[in-house]
Amino acid sequence: MNNLNKQKNNHFEKQKNEKNISAYLVGIGLLVLALGVLIFYFMGSVDSVAGSSHKWIILSVFILILLLGILFVYLAYTGKIKKQDPDYRAFFIMGITWIPVGIVINNYGISAMGLIFMITGLVNKDKWKKQKWSELSDEKKRLKLLIILFLGASMLLGLIMYLIFNNK
Repeated sequence: MNNLNKQKNNHFEKQKNEKNISAYLVGIGLLVLALGVLIFYFMGSVDSVAGSSHKWIILSVFILILLLGILFVYLAYTGKIKKQDPDYRAFFIMGITWIPVGIVINNYGISAMGLIFMITGLVNKDKWKKQKWSELSDEKKRLKLLIILFLGASMLLGLIMYLIFNNK
């Protein structure tokens, strides 16, 4: 019995000490993206794309991405971001959303990525995470409601801005 408890404790210690490599990679990816935005800013491409009056927008995007990257790496380092298995159902939903969006905006790279996401989701259909609303904890319910409200308000604000600036 004592030996079994030691084995369980060793297993949990290994999981606890295991580094979340994917979280580090996402954080490093955000930092590389921020570096790309900074290079884009200093190479003078901003003037040809957005005009010189929009340089502050590019710099603010750089600062935001840089801060998110640093925050993400910090949270992964402190262990506040737990290692999770991918949600293949979300991959499938992203895929079926990106395919028509890429076709509509004539960006077939987005459609190709959508196809890859969709195939990844379908291949792993047996691993889809299905959680009913009643099974969620109160904290997750609150978080999902906040995300839905934020996205809905953003869409409404975007529509209002479109209507205001399109009527000029």
